[in-house]
Amino acid sequence: MLRLSVRHVHPDQVDHLRWWMQQLQRDRRVEAEATLVDETVDHERAVLVEVGGRHLLVYAMEVRDADQARRSADSGTHPIDAEHQAVLARVLADGPIEEVLLDLTPG
Repeated sequence: MLRLSVRHVHPDQVDHLRWWMQQLQRDRRVEAEATLVDETVDHERAVLVEVGGRHLLVYAMEVRDADQARRSADSGTHPIDAEHQAVLARVLADGPIEEVLLDLTPG
């Protein structure tokens, strides 16, 4: 299952978001990957997009078990889980209105 979210980033928090994602990508990758295993996430990607002078964080995850992913993310047994939630709470603003236009899965 593909999970996707799009949120505005507070203008004064863009650099902090970049710093945090670099931490996950490089310095704390082993910790971050351990959370993916617990959450049944096969692939996670975060993309920062600038549109009309505002930044959007587009977050996509491919998960095997959406319920397990949510339970594990909410329970946060890894120290990095709480840090990740705190950073996102700090840097993310309101989300744009989303309208799903296409959702196909073969089979």
